[in-house]
Amino acid sequence: MAAGRGPEYARAVITRLEIENFKAIHTLSFALGPMTVLVGPNDAGKTTILQALDLVGKMARTDIDRAFDGHGKDYFADGDLARPIRIVVEGTTGSPHESGTYRHSLSVGYANARLQVLQEELAWNGELVYAQSPGADKAFQYWTGEFTLLRSNHKSSGGLYAAVLADLSAQYVAFNPQALAQPCAPNAAFGPDGSGLAALLQTMLNAPDRRPVEALDAGLRRLSKHVNNVAVDTLRTPGKVEALLALAPSRHGIAARETSMGLLLATGYLALMHGTSSQRFLVEEPENGVHPRALQLIVDVLRELARSGRQVVMTTHSPVLLNYIEPEDIRIVTRTAEQGVIVTAALDSASFKENTQRLDPGELWYAVGDEGIVASAS
Repeated sequence: MAAGRGPEYARAVITRLEIENFKAIHTLSFALGPMTVLVGPNDAGKTTILQALDLVGKMARTDIDRAFDGHGKDYFADGDLARPIRIVVEGTTGSPHESGTYRHSLSVGYANARLQVLQEELAWNGELVYAQSPGADKAFQYWTGEFTLLRSNHKSSGGLYAAVLADLSAQYVAFNPQALAQPCAPNAAFGPDGSGLAALLQTMLNAPDRRPVEALDAGLRRLSKHVNNVAVDTLRTPGKVEALLALAPSRHGIAARETSMGLLLATGYLALMHGTSSQRFLVEEPENGVHPRALQLIVDVLRELARSGRQVVMTTHSPVLLNYIEPEDIRIVTRTAEQGVIVTAALDSASFKENTQRLDPGELWYAVGDEGIVASAS
């Protein structure tokens, strides 16, 4: 069990994502699973999909301007501010008190020169809970669109709001080995690039519940016969903490900056799994810096995350990584000038289903290419 993560949100997953007028995406709708792997050429839109999911999570936690990082105009397709961005998620919530399916819809655009939520809807088990726009004389007549209703009312309007809000939380992950190894302040946040890892490890090591850090150590021992456990050093860099890996059997600690990039990246993913409470992980190219023989172990860590009830959506350019992925989890992302970004489930492709009888998914993708797979999709 992750530090700070109770069993109350244990099975939540976004099952479908709809996006309109967001960056390169004109109109897009596709299904997701507990683990979804996006493959395709550069500039096809894989990262844009992760950014849309990340934005949904941010809008559920903070005001709209902060969610868009002050660059709202850059997010609109073709720079057309007259057409709102619309993002819809359908999913299941794992709260035992509010277990069911939901559909949450947001339209974001400019009104009176101000970026705001133009409309928000929430349906629960097929029934509409609210449909609201700023200033409307409805249930939330004082709502201005500066925040989502989920964020504004989750404390006062019951468990459903809190459950959906928790289910939309996401953590963007684009690990950089140098950032993972860097000493940091004891209270540093664990950033998307892996900065703050040492602070997270220190929190886990000091927590009364030892199970998360013990699970992390066990994962490291599966990855490397040379490592026994994680540790932190508070003396080497005054005012900062530094991640260490204790070697077996001596338990002598070596600084994270002196370990291999693959082992350091694996430590970061295990820390995500056992030391954070985010429901969804949006992972950019986890193969970067990892030896091909160790890549399966990284995939196993991410798959274990998905099996634990949390959701993983990742991008990859690695045929080797794809060989460790179940075919039903693969989505091919392509882009055309006419239609924008297109997502095709690999199993909707006749050539994919036929050829995976004799080739691994990665070998087929490398041999046929994205367009070859998509061309025969139903």
